[in-house]
Amino acid sequence: MTTPFPTVRSCTSTDRRVNPRSCSPSMSDTTRCTAVPVPTRPEPAPLDGSGATCEILLGLANRRSVWCRVSKRALVLIEFQEQWTRQGLYHRLVKRQLDTRHVVATARRVTEVARLEGVVVIHAPLVIDPEDKRGALAHLTFGRVFTKGTPRAEFTAGIFEEGDLVVRGRTGFDAFAGTDLAQLLRENGIDKVFFGGLTTDQCVARTLRTALRMGLRAYLVPEITATFSGWLQRRAEKRFAEYLAPLQEAGGPFPGALREEPKTD
Repeated sequence: MTTPFPTVRSCTSTDRRVNPRSCSPSMSDTTRCTAVPVPTRPEPAPLDGSGATCEILLGLANRRSVWCRVSKRALVLIEFQEQWTRQGLYHRLVKRQLDTRHVVATARRVTEVARLEGVVVIHAPLVIDPEDKRGALAHLTFGRVFTKGTPRAEFTAGIFEEGDLVVRGRTGFDAFAGTDLAQLLRENGIDKVFFGGLTTDQCVARTLRTALRMGLRAYLVPEITATFSGWLQRRAEKRFAEYLAPLQEAGGPFPGALREEPKTD
């Protein structure tokens, strides 16, 4: 996915290895850094976004140019809504996983850290209008779940904050299908997406697969996902092992999100 970077400025470095961050580019800038010599191949940027994505281009007079671009990230949260987290049938289905793994408390902390780091936080709720049922789920449930205008459709307390983006038009499991999610990512110059939400093996998995097919650098953050059992959770994580971005790993996304012990939900 190509992202436009309108502002170009130059800086130089005498280090043998160019440190892209020393150029201090903004999220929408491209910085041209010159150094002699430079690595023949750029090192991949870490998941936490602290590094930069660089391409080595041949220059003149035995010099090479390094174009440094800081990755712009998004955190997409799927169905962190009261239908799942407020007492009721749906809550009972995931309660054990939510409680034992502190999923909601961890998600609150992750969103706080993400906003501080300048990560774009996007919510993909499912809201069903019983007077205008769209999608198979709306008809199968007679519009009685995630119902528009009821507390069940509201965001889980402490997850949404003013300034976050909200996906519109969602009627099915895949948060891309029939919605403006792809447009939101494109308009905000996003090239790396982290997913969390409910349930891991259904809505989150389907959305992640679509993101990967679109060519996005997409990852699953397991600590902020949940499904109906530990076995289903582990199976989903195994299927996406190549695209997992655990919070506790060194170089993982949103460093600091687990520094404080999550409070009981």
